[in-house]
Amino acid sequence: MILYGVFNKTEHRYSLNYVLLVAKFSIYCSCLHDEKLSFDSFLILLKEKLKIQKKIVLKNNVLTAFQKSFEHII
Repeated sequence: MILYGVFNKTEHRYSLNYVLLVAKFSIYCSCLHDEKLSFDSFLILLKEKLKIQKKIVLKNNVLTAFQKSFEHII
């Protein structure tokens, strides 16, 4: 299996790679359940995953790093 992502040292590479992984997971789940691909369901899943990530960083007191990585998404 080949995984693609952003490898060059761009400012937003971590957040872009995270969004790509969530997109791949969304596609996998849709195919697994024989559902049509839906951009709306992907966005809902991404928002849920970002909420979980935010709770984790709040617990670990690293909110500024999270905001710096994901400020252009949230």
